[in-house]
Amino acid sequence: MTPVTAPTGLPGSPPLPDPPAAVDAPVRPSRASRVTAVCAACALGAACTYTAIVDPASSGAYPQCPLRLITGVDCIMCGGLRATHSLLGGDVARAAGQNLLVVLLAPFALYAMVQWFGAQFGWRLPALRIRPWMMWTVLAVSVVFMVVRNLSWGPGSWLHSDL
Repeated sequence: MTPVTAPTGLPGSPPLPDPPAAVDAPVRPSRASRVTAVCAACALGAACTYTAIVDPASSGAYPQCPLRLITGVDCIMCGGLRATHSLLGGDVARAAGQNLLVVLLAPFALYAMVQWFGAQFGWRLPALRIRPWMMWTVLAVSVVFMVVRNLSWGPGSWLHSDL
């Protein structure tokens, strides 16, 4: 009996390319990816510095939420810039009063950014394993958060973005 081997293509044709590397194989970052990472980190740092210095609650430099401007309803991210400003200033309680969802999701977003940045320089941090049910849960919690924060009674008054 003849052993089964990988296909080599038709006689007279060029050989097939090697199969892709395994997922866990170390990937050598390119110079372009490192430059991109440094540029992204500089841009994010500049944006965070600007948000920390210029208070979105008292400055007209930031755009207003279109949904809130037209309907008066708080969207999921209403108060997000003010919450980010408070977080950057170290005031977690005030940030939670402006947008609790931003405060809860900020550590995950920060870790994902650090993980991506590190990967561009060959650093291996444990991956956030995001399962489909987690995405559906975040979506459901976001929708419930938006509905509840717009109620004028119960927890809605506490979750409403402070102005």
